[in-house]
Amino acid sequence: MIRRFFIDKSYQYLIILLLILFRLSSLSASDLNAVSGKAMIALYNFQFQHADSLIRNLEESFPNHYLPPLSRANYYWWKIITDNPGSDIQQLYIASLNNAENIVKQLVKNKQYDYTDVFHFINLYALRARLDLINGEYMKALRHMKNCVDFIGFALGREQAHENFYLTSGLYNYMTEYGSKRYPILRFYILMYPRGDMKLGLSQLKTATNSQNLVLQTEARYFLMKIFLELEQDYQKALEHAAWLTEKYSANLIYLYHYHELLSLSNQNEKANAVRILYFEIIQSNNHLTAGQRLYLKSLL
Repeated sequence: MIRRFFIDKSYQYLIILLLILFRLSSLSASDLNAVSGKAMIALYNFQFQHADSLIRNLEESFPNHYLPPLSRANYYWWKIITDNPGSDIQQLYIASLNNAENIVKQLVKNKQYDYTDVFHFINLYALRARLDLINGEYMKALRHMKNCVDFIGFALGREQAHENFYLTSGLYNYMTEYGSKRYPILRFYILMYPRGDMKLGLSQLKTATNSQNLVLQTEARYFLMKIFLELEQDYQKALEHAAWLTEKYSANLIYLYHYHELLSLSNQNEKANAVRILYFEIIQSNNHLTAGQRLYLKSLL
């Protein structure tokens, strides 16, 4: 079985959401990031119905802003990686990204954007490339990643001005140097962009884990877990991040899967068995999961 959420090792989605503070009736433009943030927190907690409700509020309140369809795309992505969806949900995912990109293109054309917007633009094109990578459409993925990297180039060096760039710059710096060393054919492609620095990238991601922004902290820890697990093969460091993720989001079965995997790799078999039992208990008890999600998630362990 292809475990889809392992395929995208270099360009997983970057965070887009913060925390909700107000009800729909009191929403204003300044609340947009906050409401979309709580939707992301709901997705981390596998509360899919709650996330859907929050995103619907955004779509009704801000029909002409790029963030509601971008948030919707993230919702569909979590559906994709936790189920065996047909082409219909992939088409909904793509349609959401198309809606967001149409709005973004106009903002870029008119030069009406700030640092927060640039961070979301990076996320948009990373999301576009992600499905292409899963479906083996690598040339399409490269085209989308070019747009993504163009905005990352703008963000490099501006991390202190906008802390979310510690995440994007960290991933860029690490993955660019890693990719050029691991896959020599990429060196010619990477020559068009700023050079990466793996050591600096890890440092920037570590800085992001110390943020007071919970979503930024979560994303940085997730990517560090994946880097140390799959690229550095430093299972102890990966395990530290996996333990944090599962403690913070105890219902997240993707995080719990990785935690079980790392415990097994670290020969902590008794603890791994306990986590396995918990994993199946959560599948049975979470009423936000569809029948298809239950079947797929059970098949992973």
